Amino acid sequence: MQAKAVRFAADVLEDDDLAGELEALSATEYAVRKHVRIIANPQKEKRIAMATIALTKKELSDTLDQVGERLVSMLDPSFTRLDLIAGIKELDALVNGSEDEDDDDGEEADDDDES
Repeated sequence: MQAKAVRFAADVLEDDDLAGELEALSATEYAVRKHVRIIANPQKEKRIAMATIALTKKELSDTLDQVGERLVSMLDPSFTRLDLIAGIKELDALVNGSEDEDDDDGEEADDDDES
């Protein structure tokens, strides 16, 4: 921006004094003169954390097949709401790779029995 202003002053306005004055300014001084606020480059400051997938293409394909098969089985009209909820929890555990959820439910039941 400042370089363009220097070229404009020299070439179009034919004012070498103004061009020299503009060229001598620091970027901050030029910004103040133009009433422009300098901000940090947001692209450099923002670091987008991409999710890393540790699964192979075959593992992902197998998981999708399992999800599809489970979804088709859940279309059975005889399924109750509780059956559907249990199926959704199974799908969640399958997709998110956390089978601990079922263990937590079992542990809670065991804790209730001990009381």
